[in-house]
Amino acid sequence: EKTEITNNEVKEELLDNEVKSEVLLDNEIVKITFLGVNESALMGPEMKVEIENKTDKTIIIQLNETSVDGVMAEPVFSCEVAAGKKAKDEITFMSSDEIKLNNVEGLFHIFTSDNWDTIGDYPFVALTSEKSGQTSEAVDGIVIVDNEAVKITYVGQGKDSVFGPELNFQIENKGGSTITVQGREISVDGFMAEPIFSSDIAAGKKANASMTFMEEDLTELKNIEGLFHVFSSDSWDDIGDYSFKIEK
Repeated sequence: EKTEITNNEVKEELLDNEVKSEVLLDNEIVKITFLGVNESALMGPEMKVEIENKTDKTIIIQLNETSVDGVMAEPVFSCEVAAGKKAKDEITFMSSDEIKLNNVEGLFHIFTSDNWDTIGDYPFVALTSEKSGQTSEAVDGIVIVDNEAVKITYVGQGKDSVFGPELNFQIENKGGSTITVQGREISVDGFMAEPIFSSDIAAGKKANASMTFMEEDLTELKNIEGLFHVFSSDSWDDIGDYSFKIEK
């Protein structure tokens, strides 16, 4: 008897077999196995994982400091696993831009479900590929800060968000630990403004970040000045305040 196979079933089978399973983490707490990718998922490309909880407590696994090909990303992932059980889940990258899952790195942040006590942060690497650097290459723009700590490039004004106009930057962390970059004393054409801007960048990685202006009477972004305040994400120790100016 001939069995009919739909195009969707063939596509799903190909995606499932695209990458062989790989153990990303295996210790006394958990075993986390990478099962494959789904590049055509509705909300964005997905990494499929299986998690085994080896402890006698319910745990939750999330992600910190995740990057794709050297650029910081914020995937959606939170998986709760009961004591001694397993679970299958997806790490979803909801980027509005096309993203190819190469050289994915980060930390599995694991904590107890009942009291949120941290168990540990464990590094992982997945989908390593020699075809790297496509997204981590320097972008076209104006370098406005470049020192031993960070390199910050202004890459232009983006489309207005639902909150207001935005300026786009790429930030490179040249240091050996995770940093946070925020804005201070920002002015637009001589008038003080309070935009939303805060970006965490892991050691040696880059981040694409937007500075969003929410002032209702702000219709044009020109002659922007201010400081980038850089500090350690772990200790909150100040690294430096670096002035910048964007003339338009």
